[in-house]
Amino acid sequence: MYRGDTPFCSEDCRDEQMQLDAIRARQAARAAGRRQQQYASSRAESRHHESRKVSVAT
Repeated sequence: MYRGDTPFCSEDCRDEQMQLDAIRARQAARAAGRRQQQYASSRAESRHHESRKVSVAT
């Protein structure tokens, strides 16, 4: 069995599903990595803008 009690009509069907699941998992991991990279980049840019603010004493 693959992934619980899901029955497959043949070994070929099972293998095909395993390959599709592996592809989807890699794609999801890449997408998560891109989201994390974008988040880190936007936070760094935000910190950069914050450090450029000048406070004026009154």
